Amino acid sequence: MKFPTVRPYLGFGFGHTPRKGLGFYSDLGVAYGKPSVDLSASQALQQQAVNDIATEKSDLESKANRLRYMPVLNVGVSYVF
Repeated sequence: MKFPTVRPYLGFGFGHTPRKGLGFYSDLGVAYGKPSVDLSASQALQQQAVNDIATEKSDLESKANRLRYMPVLNVGVSYVF
């Protein structure tokens, strides 16, 4: 399963960056993107189970479609000398 490299994002953040000393930031939001599913098997397995592979790929795609909205949480600290 692979998500798109670039996805729309909506979030809210807060941060404090002092001129000198310890700083803090946080961000909470959601990213949107439809994942793609690629499923492959060795040549021997493909000959034996073509229908099973297609069924499994369909099942994985339906589960992946539920993951369009991904929650994102970023928290960090910074220090300025």
